[in-house]
Amino acid sequence: MKRTWIIIFCVLLLGTLLLGCAPQNEGVAEKVDRVEAVADDSNDAKKSTSPDFFGYVTAKKANKVLVVSPELEKNGEDSSMREHYDAVWVNVSTDDVKVGHQVAVWFDGVVLFSYPGQATAKEIIVQPSTQPVNSNISEAEAIEKAINQVGNDVFIVVKNANYNDLTATWSIEINDELVEIKG
Repeated sequence: MKRTWIIIFCVLLLGTLLLGCAPQNEGVAEKVDRVEAVADDSNDAKKSTSPDFFGYVTAKKANKVLVVSPELEKNGEDSSMREHYDAVWVNVSTDDVKVGHQVAVWFDGVVLFSYPGQATAKEIIVQPSTQPVNSNISEAEAIEKAINQVGNDVFIVVKNANYNDLTATWSIEINDELVEIKG
């Protein structure tokens, strides 16, 4: 009888451990409130649902892109904690997504909670890139040049991109550095 209870206890413990360690499909970036959904008119469902993640493509490898949120993630009130930005390596099935693009992503299935996270895109929509009248490059092209200038050996967070008509220069804030791109 005692042996039966030990076996039952072990089975329940194993089941609890397996369920507790299963990947969850929530949390990597739940704070997406803003997106200008640019989808074709035949797909009204996408227009009405918020994306799972929104950010800039800062790296690309084979069929994956690294999407990093420009929004600082709040980690409590302890100011000694490092800044944290949500990031996800997204498996994509298209070559249309390039470094520098701002994208909205809908995930397909689970999101792995490593950092950066890992997921597969059900849909990824490249947001329109502005190109001021006096500029000869778009915002996405300026961001790509700034990322290449900073280098691939650092974790890149694109915080802001502005164009100055007077100097014909893009100012791209990457991490804590301001990168100027003529264009």
